[in-house]
Amino acid sequence: IAGTGTKRVTLVFPDMRVPVLVAMLRWIYRIPLHPSIDLLVELHDAGEKYQVMGLPAYCVQRMKTEMCAEIAAGAARVAREKQAAGLWKTSVRCAQNEWGLVRYSEGMETLVRTNPDVAKAFTLAIHDTISAEEA
Repeated sequence: IAGTGTKRVTLVFPDMRVPVLVAMLRWIYRIPLHPSIDLLVELHDAGEKYQVMGLPAYCVQRMKTEMCAEIAAGAARVAREKQAAGLWKTSVRCAQNEWGLVRYSEGMETLVRTNPDVAKAFTLAIHDTISAEEA
């Protein structure tokens, strides 16, 4: 900044939507936050990527307690990555009850595209009477 001897620094987060960045900054600066449920998976991933202490655990806890069809597939991915059995069971149970909504959700489409093995395991867990054998 001119005349102050301070350099201006611009930070760019091209992989993060603005509401997620704002929520992450609120967490870092200890400003009370209660982000909407639809931000929790992205906020968890941002907290992991940027190593924001406590934020991923907060998001996992909120996902477990406020599970809905909108985040079930994303929560299943997080559960598999973190080996969080409670979150996995909660997301599977939600999807069993609301499969019509989960199967067409943006989160499920993303899961199928980016983590097909997790999508397969999630789908089979939801429909636990189906078994799959590798050829």
